[in-house]
Amino acid sequence: MPDPIASYSPRPALLPEADAGRSACFGPEDASAATCAPPPDEDLARISARAATLPMPAPETSVADHPFFDYVTLTVGIGAVFGGSLSATVDREGHVYLAAAIGAGLGPTIGTVSLTAGHIVDDPHAASGAPSIIEGDSVNGTVAYGLSLGATSYPGGTALEIGIGTPQIGVSFEHAWEINGGER
Repeated sequence: MPDPIASYSPRPALLPEADAGRSACFGPEDASAATCAPPPDEDLARISARAATLPMPAPETSVADHPFFDYVTLTVGIGAVFGGSLSATVDREGHVYLAAAIGAGLGPTIGTVSLTAGHIVDDPHAASGAPSIIEGDSVNGTVAYGLSLGATSYPGGTALEIGIGTPQIGVSFEHAWEINGGER
């Protein structure tokens, strides 16, 4: 196996001819105290021109660029067999919705709370790219025992939901109002 130290060769400079006779600080190599002044303007222009031809790395993307969940909802409910709930939802574009619901369900307590994230499985996007089906009427079914699973049917599509919640099983009819515009 070849010796890695002996086979090392330094990377070539961007402009080898521009660096000839200069130190790393762009001073003369034979100067006893080279100053680290910026390179002359003509060197900067040549270095910039060379750098413009180098391949650029692909831009990084984040989860926000490709969200799996279309919205997050916090729901608080009260009732024994029949009851009601209030919900606040924020979609991935920043739109905020408030909703009121009536429903039927069973659980060990008369109060329930859940935090869920929903993914709209039908074509959820208006021409602007924001989910358009959250506002208005919907029917929801939920089962929770720590882990909460649910499905919501809107006039414009269906969403599957997962989250956390107090023990419950129920169905509800809900109406949501958008309370701010967010980004469209």
